[in-house]
Amino acid sequence: MPALEIPSHVRARTLQTLAAAFYKVQKDVTLSVDTEALPPFTKRYLKHFFELTQGEMKTAILEGDPWFFLAWRAKIAQIDTAAIASGRSVADRWALVRAQHFLSILQEIADKRLVALGGKTIGG
Repeated sequence: MPALEIPSHVRARTLQTLAAAFYKVQKDVTLSVDTEALPPFTKRYLKHFFELTQGEMKTAILEGDPWFFLAWRAKIAQIDTAAIASGRSVADRWALVRAQHFLSILQEIADKRLVALGGKTIGG
């Protein structure tokens, strides 16, 4: 059994919990980010972020794909940077900050899964 391999029923429950948390982050970002004064790309990125499915998120974890989460962290960071440039406060950007943090946690989980599957991590 590879390192970090857990029984399938425990893995399924854990993935479902992560998927529910991911959906909450998606919803919070989509509902709380006011794109009125932000560049047009922010609306497109937010739409794509909200359209991510739980299946895509679970697959990225199970297949050990930390780059999936790194790419989304970068897009959320771009939206956050645009929000900073438009003068939004930390309170206005809180959902974006939380989303970046949660995506970094998911990236770390996928990174560990990648190592367990015999791959190399982003950092080496």
